[in-house]
Parts: sequence; structure tokens; C-alpha cells
Amino acid sequence: MQIGIELGGYWPTHGEHINNLVPEMLKVVSKVDHLGFDAIVVGEHHFMDYGATPSPLAILSHIAPLVSVRRLVAAILMLPVHDSAILAGDIALVDHLTKGRLEIGPGRGGAPYEFERMCQPSDVESLREIYDEKFLLLRKLLTECNVTFKGRHCATDNVTIMPPVLQKPHPPIWQTCQRNEAAYHSAKNGYHVFTSSLRRPMSYVQSLLDAFREGVKESVSPHARPEFAHLQWLYVAKDDADAEQKLRIAYEKQKKFWAIFNNTLIVDNGRIPTAEMPVTLDELAKGLVIGTRAYVEDRLIEMMEMGIDLMVMKTGFGASNADELASLERFAEYIHPLLK
Repeated sequence: MQIGIELGGYWPTHGEHINNLVPEMLKVVSKVDHLGFDAIVVGEHHFMDYGATPSPLAILSHIAPLVSVRRLVAAILMLPVHDSAILAGDIALVDHLTKGRLEIGPGRGGAPYEFERMCQPSDVESLREIYDEKFLLLRKLLTECNVTFKGRHCATDNVTIMPPVLQKPHPPIWQTCQRNEAAYHSAKNGYHVFTSSLRRPMSYVQSLLDAFREGVKESVSPHARPEFAHLQWLYVAKDDADAEQKLRIAYEKQKKFWAIFNNTLIVDNGRIPTAEMPVTLDELAKGLVIGTRAYVEDRLIEMMEMGIDLMVMKTGFGASNADELASLERFAEYIHPLLK
């Protein structure tokens, strides 16, 4: 099982200036490179301290010459808000800047909070229609020359991106899936599948993985076999008291997500407030891998035995940068060798 990390860009209210956000992210990047991780994942989010990563491609192009990590994944990219032709050109350029290590995850996400502030449709049906059309055009632009396309939401006239992509036919593509049907069709079409299980049992992930494997059997992938990635909140605590503190920090962050998801918030200076959830701390803890070494080890061995290809750790959920780095050190010393 390969190991990756998500750079979440979360800036909790911990008394330090937000100008420390990027330097602290780069400390994490340096640490995971030193520890020999397989992937760095960055998602696109706007207008919030919950996820201050508005340009994953910019972040990955900056860190590429600093690390030897072989997989640099921009996922998700909020495709409905992008011009497909411009995004295709950006992807191609970053593919060269990363020397062919770039992987992309175009998606419908993020939250209604973000779309409404861009004066974009935020309902599921509109987003799906816009996404499907722009995704079709994006794939054509990455693989063809002189592209002419006319749809309801996007159009091009004799467009060829320059430079063309370095990887052929294009950088590997990830699709975020939360339904079995989506996992099956994504794998069948040759795409990698990315999912998470927060607030759900691992049986939910197993069901997605089973559907994914059925799709792989019929895959027409232009790359190697499609892969299955799982995003998991994770922290290796130094003791039980440390684990309990980090669970409470994670719970507070999840209350921010709940506010964004339901779009029931008033934001001031980009700081997302919390909202009460119909989930207790103990219930949420079941979906997280936050605990001492033995607990984390058991949970990750379970994921490895399931056959997950890439486990992406979400370690930036509100703990201090020093604690996050210490957790990564404990992970690398005790747990990573078992998974390798």
C-alpha cells in the first residue's frame, strides 16, 4: 500500500499570523519527502481558512523541484468554475514543470458556499451537467489538436494547447466517488478512484472497492491498471491524553465542514464558524484514525489487507505544526515499515 499526504491548507485560530500558513505547509512537504512518502495531494478550495489552497497546480509546480515524491496529485480541481481550455493549458505546463509527475482529479466539488460566492450554480443537477460537458472538452484538449467544440456551457474554436502535455495521452486522472456505481464506471473508463469514509464504517469503503474492482475487469485504461485511493484523517499520538486532545480538535474542524456543507454560516474575514452536528465526538472518532501507535497500526493493516492502493493521510486538521510533524515521525518510525 502506497502512502500519501493531503496538504489541506487549514489555518485554525491558534494565535499565530496566517502568513505562517504556507511556510508550515512547506515544512510538511519537506518532512514527507524526507520520510519517503509516495504522493502529495492538494485539493482546490476558495475563500476560507478551512482549506486555503485556491490553486493546487501552483502549489505543486512550486514544490516539484524541492521534492523527489513521485506522485503530485491536484485533486480535486473544481472543474465547473474553470474554462476548460485555460485549465488544459495550465495542466500541460505543470506537467512539464513537475517532469511528468503530475496527476489530476477534475471534480464537481466543492461546497455551495464556494460556488455561491463565485455567482455560479450550486445545485447538484446543474453542477453535474456543467461538469460532464467541461470534462469532455478537457479530455479532448489534452489529447487532440485543433479542437472545435460547442456545448451549452463551454465552447472552443480550433484550439491547440501549447505546450502539449508531457505524459501521453495525458496525466493520470482521478475521479472522486462516493457511490458504488460511480466507482464502477470510473474504473471501467480507466480512471483512478479516490474516496473517503468519514462518519462511515470501513464496510462502506469495501463496497466501493468491490465495485471498483468490477470496473477494472472491463477497464480500457490508457495507463496502467486503475488504482483505488482512500483519504483518511490520521494522527499517531504520543499517549492517550494526546489522542483525546487531537480527537477534540478534529471534531471542531468537522463542525466547520458541517457549516460549509449545509451553507448555514456567516463568514467574517474568511474564517469559517462551526455548526452543531447530529454526530457525537465518539461517533465521529470511529471514522478517524487518531490514536496511539498500536491503534493506528491495526487500522492501517486492515486497509492494507483490503487491497487499498494508496492511503492518503489527512494530518492537517488543526493540531499545531510541531505536533503534526511529530506524528509523521512516529508514523515513519513504527508504522510505515510494516506497510512497505
